[in-house]
Amino acid sequence: MQAGFSLRGPVVRDRLFYAATYELLATENYIAVVPGRPAADPGIWDQYAGVFKAPNRNHTELLRLTWSPDDRNLLDAIWSTRFLARESGFGGTDAHASAIAQDIDVNTVTLRHRWLPISRIANELSL
Repeated sequence: MQAGFSLRGPVVRDRLFYAATYELLATENYIAVVPGRPAADPGIWDQYAGVFKAPNRNHTELLRLTWSPDDRNLLDAIWSTRFLARESGFGGTDAHASAIAQDIDVNTVTLRHRWLPISRIANELSL
């Protein structure tokens, strides 16, 4: 499943604006585990055989505020986040019990000031 939305518009006409987006990617992978069958005891690993679900969820969000106090200045505050949850690291002869469950959060904040002191010259500071 893939879904998302985007909203944006003015908060204060010609001065303060917002933008917000959200995206989701959700997949259901299925991975086969086929353990070896040693000659001495061919059924020893049968309990680990099978096809197992390996879900993957990826959420991405962004929020941006832009303020223009006058014609020469522009200030941006941008926050983005990504949350990834998945299960991997098994399959083939590696048992599902050895799977790695991952929950990863990444957050980024950017603050930016753009100043136009005179025509044809721009000065920008980002943090």
